[in-house]
Amino acid sequence: MKVECITPKNTSLLIQARQKVNPDEGKTQEEFAAEAEKYAIAGDRKAFVMLGNSGVIGYILVLAIGAVPEAIPDGKHFSSYAHISKIGVDQAFRRKGVGKILLVHAEAWAKARSMKGIWLDYLPETEGLAEFYSNAEYRKILDFEDAKKGKVKLRRIAAKGFKTE
Repeated sequence: MKVECITPKNTSLLIQARQKVNPDEGKTQEEFAAEAEKYAIAGDRKAFVMLGNSGVIGYILVLAIGAVPEAIPDGKHFSSYAHISKIGVDQAFRRKGVGKILLVHAEAWAKARSMKGIWLDYLPETEGLAEFYSNAEYRKILDFEDAKKGKVKLRRIAAKGFKTE
């Protein structure tokens, strides 16, 4: 297995990863391509794709723009944190270390940009996610109700601070 950083020359890897891991996301090929291009050229975001013998098996998208969800009270603390906007691993490769490797790459990228930590949000009802993030030293900040497309879902925000040296 190896991790590829997405550049303008290999955006097709990210498109493949998104379509393979999240086929029901509802985006067109053009929307995936436009998003991949942003992650390939913008300095405030990065995408990493994990490749295995069978091709693309996972991906992670990370932003260093200091966006803070409104749900976090006094979210100013998190404005110096990077944000993992998406992570996905092919079902056949879950619980085999792929997600952890992708997190490590995203965290290293954020540290290199002097971010103080990294945060993400997820659906806590998704089997195994709470345990996965806890094992990776992400701590629950809060749960909140998110109303998208007329449906209210419980989401959880978790964060990991980086040790300063």
